Amino acid sequence: MHGRTKLRRDAGRGVQTDRHCRHRRPVHPDPHPVVALRIPDPHRPRGDGVSDDRSETVVADRTLHTDRYERRWMLVSAVLLVVFAIAVAVAGFALGFQVPGVEARVDPNTVAESGPFANPGLRDLGNNEFEVYMVAKAWAFDPASITVPVGATVTFYVTSVDVQHGFKLRDTNVNLQIVPGHVSKLSTTFDRAGEFPFICTEFCGLGHSAMFGSLVVEEPEG
Repeated sequence: MHGRTKLRRDAGRGVQTDRHCRHRRPVHPDPHPVVALRIPDPHRPRGDGVSDDRSETVVADRTLHTDRYERRWMLVSAVLLVVFAIAVAVAGFALGFQVPGVEARVDPNTVAESGPFANPGLRDLGNNEFEVYMVAKAWAFDPASITVPVGATVTFYVTSVDVQHGFKLRDTNVNLQIVPGHVSKLSTTFDRAGEFPFICTEFCGLGHSAMFGSLVVEEPEG
């Protein structure tokens, strides 16, 4: 129509141009574009000189959809995350599992000269609670033999004066990495009598295999 302003779309630059005033304005793209495809009617006779107006228009929606199998796996993943979170909470709060941490920093060159590591060993705190100050060095633990009663709660403080060592107490949750200059701490309760060997779990030299000791849990007398 002559009196109506016609607009044409410049697809390459994303603008609309007014043919009369040449005013250019940006076109905001549709976040979910729809593509229309025109498919000719196969039953329409050809070659009759008449335009094919009975074609079928198929609209292809480009909106993102989630496949049902993807939804199932997303649900399984969410359930597993919840199960893992519950397991970590139960292990940490109900069962008392602990992540070993660095209790303090010390000078490995002087740590054995003063303070609690100058006289390593077992300390009775009363109420069946004990502390063990232990020094790891090539290639021995000091002390290498510890004895406590059944039901004792023992807190281990372990450090190294030379190289990196490990401290693994069998059949318990005590498994420490011993780094020079760091004091590693972990507590555990011994509810049954028996012998619990401990070993160095980090290769520390030629005498590594000889670096071990034992903790004995005894039944109370009488």
